[in-house]
Amino acid sequence: MKKLVLLLVVLAIAGIAYYTMKPPAEPAFSLEEGYHYLYDGKTLAGWHPVGGESTFEAAGEDIVGYHGPGANTFLRTDKTYGDFSLKLQMRWDEPGNSGVMFRANQRAADGRVYGYQFELDDSDRAW
Repeated sequence: MKKLVLLLVVLAIAGIAYYTMKPPAEPAFSLEEGYHYLYDGKTLAGWHPVGGESTFEAAGEDIVGYHGPGANTFLRTDKTYGDFSLKLQMRWDEPGNSGVMFRANQRAADGRVYGYQFELDDSDRAW
């Protein structure tokens, strides 16, 4: 009985410690002065797919991509940007390898995209 009481006391202390010492919640995102959104939150105007046959759609605040056949598919902006600060959230509904290309180019001959990529990989390797 004493062991059970001791265990309950320890669990209560651990619970109190967790709630009083946990990091504060992430503040809601707000656009910093001088910055603008790349996605208008309504349409994919100013964007187009390149490469394979995956498809993309505007879904409110989200851009949703659907895996399709063929080679890698990229959704790219029509505009070119200089210095930038990129903030995004990513979610997979099915496992896959994805990422964000930046400072990238596209070959005129075959349309292949190449350049730096911020890898988003939910596999065990976690690149």
